[in-house]
Amino acid sequence: AANGSLNITAEKKFAGRTLEAGQFAFKLERLKADGTVDNTAPVHTATNGAAGEANVKFGTLFFTDTDFAVGANEAFYTYRVTETVPATAQPGVTYSNEQYKITVKLTRSDGSSDINKAVEKVEKYNETTAQWDTCANGLNDIDFTNTGEAYQGDSVTVPLHKTITGRTLKANEFAFVVTRDGNLITSATADANGNASFTLNYPANAPLGNYTYVVTETNNS
Repeated sequence: AANGSLNITAEKKFAGRTLEAGQFAFKLERLKADGTVDNTAPVHTATNGAAGEANVKFGTLFFTDTDFAVGANEAFYTYRVTETVPATAQPGVTYSNEQYKITVKLTRSDGSSDINKAVEKVEKYNETTAQWDTCANGLNDIDFTNTGEAYQGDSVTVPLHKTITGRTLKANEFAFVVTRDGNLITSATADANGNASFTLNYPANAPLGNYTYVVTETNNS
C-alpha cells in the first residue's frame, strides 16, 4: 500500500502586545468540492508557539491509497486554515478573521509504495472583492495578525528602528528614552541592525484610560 505525509504550518503575529505561547488557537479543515467543510475528514487543531516564523504547527497530514479514486493516480484536496475565536475573548484583543485555502496534489505510480505530495497553491480570502487571491510565497504567506490594547496587569513591547546614512551602524551607539508627562519611563539602545524595543508595564491597579508617551533620542557617548 502506498502512503505519504505532509506538514502544514502558519505564523501568528500579535501587534501591540507580547505574544505568549498557546495564546491563540487555529484549525485546519478539509473542504469538499463545493467549498463546505468535509465533516468526514479529521479537523486538525493547533495553538501558537512563541513569536517567530512557522510558530503554528498543525502536525502531519497522512495520505494512503484510500485517498485516490479507484484506478486514479492523481488526487487533489483543499484545506482551509482559520483562527478560532474563543467564546470569551481576551481583554483588549481584536482577533483575526483571515482565511487561507491550501490545495494539495497527490500522485502515485503503479507498484510504488510512496505517495508524492505537493502544495499546488495557497490562497487568501479577500473580503473586499469576495475572491480568493493567490499567495505568491505559498505556505510562507499564511500568517494571522491580531491587535491588542494594553489592560491592567499587562505589558506592551514597542519596537523602534534606527537608520543612519553614510556609514555602518554600531551596536549600542544610539540610545532612546521614553517619557510620560515629563517623567522617565524606560530606555533602550539600538543594536547593530538598528533595532530597539521598549517594554511598557501596567500594574493591576493602573488607572483606566489612554496613555501618551514621548520617544526621543539621547546622546549615548
